[in-house]
Amino acid sequence: MIALTPLQQDALQEFINIGAGRAAGRLNELVVSRIQLHVPEVKMVPIRNLGAFSYHLSKGHQAYTVILPFDGECSGKAAFVITEKDSDQLLRTLVGDEYNASLKQDTVREIGNILINSLVGSLGDLLEVLLFFRPPEFYSDSILEVLLEEMNRHASTVCLMNTVQFDIQDQMVTGHVLLIFQNMDINVLVWKINQQISKKTDG
Repeated sequence: MIALTPLQQDALQEFINIGAGRAAGRLNELVVSRIQLHVPEVKMVPIRNLGAFSYHLSKGHQAYTVILPFDGECSGKAAFVITEKDSDQLLRTLVGDEYNASLKQDTVREIGNILINSLVGSLGDLLEVLLFFRPPEFYSDSILEVLLEEMNRHASTVCLMNTVQFDIQDQMVTGHVLLIFQNMDINVLVWKINQQISKKTDG
Protein backbone atom coordinates (compact mmCIF):
# COMPACT_ATOMS: atom_id res chain seq x y z
CA MET A 1 0.00 0.00 0.00
CA ILE A 2 1.16 3.54 -0.78
CA ALA A 3 1.04 5.99 2.15
CA LEU A 4 0.62 9.64 1.20
CA THR A 5 2.69 12.32 2.87
CA PRO A 6 0.79 15.17 4.60
CA LEU A 7 1.66 17.46 1.66
CA GLN A 8 0.35 14.92 -0.85
CA GLN A 9 -2.78 14.38 1.25
CA ASP A 10 -3.48 18.13 1.35
CA ALA A 11 -2.97 18.42 -2.42
CA LEU A 12 -5.30 15.49 -3.09
CA GLN A 13 -7.92 16.96 -0.74
CA GLU A 14 -7.71 20.27 -2.61
CA PHE A 15 -8.26 18.56 -5.98
CA ILE A 16 -11.22 16.61 -4.65
CA ASN A 17 -12.79 19.75 -3.13
CA ILE A 18 -12.64 21.48 -6.51
CA GLY A 19 -14.54 18.54 -7.99
CA ALA A 20 -17.10 18.76 -5.18
CA GLY A 21 -17.71 22.39 -6.07
CA ARG A 22 -18.30 21.43 -9.69
CA ALA A 23 -20.69 18.64 -8.68
CA ALA A 24 -22.67 21.01 -6.46
CA GLY A 25 -22.97 23.45 -9.35
CA ARG A 26 -24.34 20.77 -11.66
CA LEU A 27 -26.77 19.43 -9.03
CA ASN A 28 -28.08 22.92 -8.28
CA GLU A 29 -29.09 23.22 -11.93
CA LEU A 30 -31.39 20.19 -11.55
CA VAL A 31 -33.02 20.49 -8.11
CA VAL A 32 -35.34 22.84 -6.22
CA SER A 33 -33.27 23.06 -3.01
CA ARG A 34 -29.88 24.75 -2.75
CA ILE A 35 -27.14 22.19 -2.11
CA GLN A 36 -23.57 22.43 -0.87
CA LEU A 37 -21.11 19.54 -1.01
CA HIS A 38 -18.27 18.92 1.43
CA VAL A 39 -15.61 16.21 1.29
CA PRO A 40 -14.19 16.23 4.83
CA GLU A 41 -12.26 12.98 4.52
CA VAL A 42 -10.18 11.30 1.82
CA LYS A 43 -8.34 8.10 2.68
CA MET A 44 -6.43 5.45 0.74
CA VAL A 45 -6.96 1.81 1.73
CA PRO A 46 -6.19 -1.59 0.13
CA ILE A 47 -9.40 -3.05 -1.24
CA ARG A 48 -8.70 -6.26 0.69
CA ASN A 49 -9.36 -4.17 3.82
CA LEU A 50 -12.63 -2.77 2.49
CA GLY A 51 -14.53 -5.29 4.59
CA ALA A 52 -13.46 -3.36 7.68
CA PHE A 53 -15.14 -0.27 6.24
CA SER A 54 -18.29 -1.95 4.95
CA TYR A 55 -20.32 -1.28 8.10
CA HIS A 56 -19.00 2.30 8.14
CA LEU A 57 -20.13 2.75 4.54
CA SER A 58 -23.62 1.32 4.93
CA LYS A 59 -24.21 1.94 8.68
CA GLY A 60 -25.69 -1.55 8.80
CA HIS A 61 -28.49 -0.62 6.37
CA GLN A 62 -29.35 -1.52 2.80
CA ALA A 63 -27.09 0.50 0.50
CA TYR A 64 -27.32 1.58 -3.12
CA THR A 65 -24.20 1.65 -5.29
CA VAL A 66 -23.62 3.43 -8.61
CA ILE A 67 -20.49 2.29 -10.43
CA LEU A 68 -18.73 3.94 -13.37
CA PRO A 69 -15.86 1.90 -14.83
CA PHE A 70 -13.08 4.06 -16.29
CA ASP A 71 -10.08 3.54 -18.54
CA GLY A 72 -7.15 5.64 -19.64
CA GLU A 73 -3.83 6.47 -18.01
CA CYS A 74 -5.46 5.26 -14.77
CA SER A 75 -8.00 2.46 -15.02
CA GLY A 76 -10.43 0.96 -12.56
CA LYS A 77 -13.89 1.73 -11.19
CA ALA A 78 -15.49 4.64 -9.34
CA ALA A 79 -18.48 4.02 -7.08
CA PHE A 80 -21.03 6.19 -5.26
CA VAL A 81 -22.44 4.48 -2.15
CA ILE A 82 -25.42 5.74 -0.13
CA THR A 83 -27.77 3.98 2.27
CA GLU A 84 -31.43 3.54 1.34
CA LYS A 85 -32.40 5.70 4.33
CA ASP A 86 -30.03 8.51 3.38
CA SER A 87 -31.05 8.33 -0.28
CA ASP A 88 -34.72 8.79 0.70
CA GLN A 89 -33.85 11.81 2.83
CA LEU A 90 -31.62 13.24 0.11
CA LEU A 91 -34.17 12.85 -2.68
CA ARG A 92 -37.10 14.19 -0.65
CA THR A 93 -35.06 17.25 0.31
CA LEU A 94 -33.69 17.81 -3.19
CA VAL A 95 -36.86 17.51 -5.26
CA GLY A 96 -39.54 18.38 -2.68
CA ASP A 97 -43.10 17.64 -3.80
CA GLU A 98 -41.80 16.12 -7.04
CA TYR A 99 -40.33 13.15 -5.14
CA ASN A 100 -41.46 9.84 -6.64
CA ALA A 101 -40.20 6.61 -5.09
CA SER A 102 -40.58 4.82 -8.41
CA LEU A 103 -37.89 7.11 -9.86
CA LYS A 104 -35.45 6.53 -7.00
CA GLN A 105 -33.13 4.23 -8.94
CA ASP A 106 -32.82 6.60 -11.89
CA THR A 107 -32.36 9.62 -9.60
CA VAL A 108 -29.68 7.97 -7.44
CA ARG A 109 -27.92 6.82 -10.62
CA GLU A 110 -27.93 10.39 -11.99
CA ILE A 111 -26.65 11.87 -8.70
CA GLY A 112 -23.90 9.25 -8.58
CA ASN A 113 -23.05 9.91 -12.22
CA ILE A 114 -22.72 13.67 -11.57
CA LEU A 115 -20.68 13.17 -8.40
CA ILE A 116 -18.27 10.69 -9.93
CA ASN A 117 -17.79 12.60 -13.17
CA SER A 118 -17.17 15.84 -11.27
CA LEU A 119 -14.91 14.47 -8.51
CA VAL A 120 -12.92 12.03 -10.61
CA GLY A 121 -13.04 14.15 -13.76
CA SER A 122 -11.74 17.22 -11.91
CA LEU A 123 -8.99 15.15 -10.34
CA GLY A 124 -8.06 13.79 -13.75
CA ASP A 125 -8.01 17.28 -15.28
CA LEU A 126 -5.87 18.78 -12.55
CA LEU A 127 -3.45 15.86 -12.55
CA GLU A 128 -3.39 15.78 -16.37
CA VAL A 129 -4.62 12.18 -16.44
CA LEU A 130 -6.97 11.20 -19.28
CA LEU A 131 -9.95 9.15 -18.06
CA PHE A 132 -12.75 7.68 -20.16
CA PHE A 133 -15.94 6.71 -18.33
CA ARG A 134 -18.34 3.98 -19.33
CA PRO A 135 -22.11 4.17 -18.62
CA PRO A 136 -23.14 4.02 -14.92
CA GLU A 137 -24.31 0.76 -13.37
CA PHE A 138 -26.82 0.69 -10.47
CA TYR A 139 -26.77 -1.98 -7.74
CA SER A 140 -28.84 -2.50 -4.61
CA ASP A 141 -26.47 -5.22 -3.36
CA SER A 142 -23.78 -5.00 -0.70
CA ILE A 143 -20.78 -2.94 -1.79
CA LEU A 144 -18.58 -5.95 -1.02
CA GLU A 145 -20.62 -8.16 -3.34
CA VAL A 146 -20.48 -5.52 -6.05
CA LEU A 147 -16.69 -5.28 -5.81
CA LEU A 148 -16.00 -8.99 -5.34
CA GLU A 149 -15.05 -9.48 -8.99
CA GLU A 150 -12.59 -6.59 -8.82
CA MET A 151 -11.03 -8.02 -5.65
CA ASN A 152 -10.58 -11.43 -7.24
CA ARG A 153 -8.98 -10.00 -10.38
CA HIS A 154 -6.68 -7.53 -8.64
CA ALA A 155 -5.70 -8.70 -5.17
CA SER A 156 -3.41 -5.69 -4.66
CA THR A 157 -5.97 -3.08 -5.72
CA VAL A 158 -5.98 0.22 -3.81
CA CYS A 159 -9.19 2.12 -3.02
CA LEU A 160 -9.40 5.90 -2.54
CA MET A 161 -12.40 6.51 -0.25
CA ASN A 162 -14.05 9.96 -0.15
CA THR A 163 -16.73 10.86 2.39
CA VAL A 164 -19.25 13.22 0.75
CA GLN A 165 -21.62 15.38 2.80
CA PHE A 166 -24.73 16.90 1.17
CA ASP A 167 -25.68 20.11 3.02
CA ILE A 168 -29.30 20.95 2.12
CA GLN A 169 -31.65 23.23 4.07
CA ASP A 170 -29.61 22.75 7.25
CA GLN A 171 -29.78 18.97 6.83
CA MET A 172 -26.68 16.85 6.36
CA VAL A 173 -26.76 13.61 4.36
CA THR A 174 -23.65 11.47 3.94
CA GLY A 175 -22.53 9.25 1.07
CA HIS A 176 -19.20 7.90 -0.15
CA VAL A 177 -17.31 7.95 -3.43
CA LEU A 178 -14.78 5.16 -3.92
CA LEU A 179 -12.03 5.22 -6.54
CA ILE A 180 -10.61 1.78 -7.21
CA PHE A 181 -7.20 1.76 -8.90
CA GLN A 182 -4.92 -1.09 -9.83
CA ASN A 183 -1.70 -0.92 -7.84
CA MET A 184 0.52 0.25 -10.70
CA ASP A 185 -2.03 2.92 -11.58
CA ILE A 186 -1.98 4.45 -8.10
CA ASN A 187 1.73 5.10 -8.62
CA VAL A 188 0.81 7.20 -11.66
CA LEU A 189 -1.62 9.18 -9.52
CA VAL A 190 0.98 9.84 -6.80
CA TRP A 191 3.53 10.86 -9.44
CA LYS A 192 1.05 13.34 -10.92
CA ILE A 193 0.27 14.76 -7.46
CA ASN A 194 4.00 15.33 -6.90
CA GLN A 195 4.22 17.13 -10.25
CA GLN A 196 1.42 19.49 -9.26
CA ILE A 197 3.04 20.15 -5.88
CA SER A 198 6.32 20.98 -7.61
CA LYS A 199 4.57 23.38 -10.01
CA LYS A 200 2.89 25.19 -7.12
CA THR A 201 6.16 25.35 -5.17
CA ASP A 202 8.15 26.62 -8.18
CA GLY A 203 5.46 29.15 -9.02
